[in-house]
Amino acid sequence: MDKTQILSYDKAINKVRRNGENAFWGITYGKKDGVYVSTSILETYVADWRDKTLIGAELWDYISDNSNYHMILMNTIQATADAFLGSESLIEEIDKKIELLLDDFRRKFETMENFYNSLW
Repeated sequence: MDKTQILSYDKAINKVRRNGENAFWGITYGKKDGVYVSTSILETYVADWRDKTLIGAELWDYISDNSNYHMILMNTIQATADAFLGSESLIEEIDKKIELLLDDFRRKFETMENFYNSLW
């Protein structure tokens, strides 16, 4: 999201909260103190962003009103992956897709300089 979206959503969240209701930013994975999610734009533009943001397990557990729902969700994702992939690992499949995307990128741009030039 960009600054304009962040400010607009924060205004809406504040309005809902002034009316005594709950409203949050929701990030589907990670932790507030983790390295996998960038919260820098929220930190920059949203006052009290930590109090207004649910990340990862706390989001899924809040939505479901079940303190273990994030584990149910992960087990469902794993079971679905197993059903579709059989003996293949989900991580291996993701790695294969990354390689295909990188190959496409290299074929199209060859160098980072070519990529940067394509942006302008």
